[in-house]
Amino acid sequence: MAAPVKQGDGTLVVASSPWCNVTVDGQARGTTPLSVKLKAGSHDVVLSNPEFKIKRTLAVEVEPGQTVRKSLDFAPE
Repeated sequence: MAAPVKQGDGTLVVASSPWCNVTVDGQARGTTPLSVKLKAGSHDVVLSNPEFKIKRTLAVEVEPGQTVRKSLDFAPE
């Protein structure tokens, strides 16, 4: 039996230090800090900053009506 398809939208809020470009499911969405409305379900989120040689991929699960917050600190040790 297949899992029910989630209906509706949720919000993804991403913050990072230093700033990063944010791509969601292959689509550029802007730079951090960022708040973006997404369809419920799972999404591939890529944070990148060429200046600091950062590239991080996150799998994010968005629930309808929920806000998912991701805060990443890439500050050098």
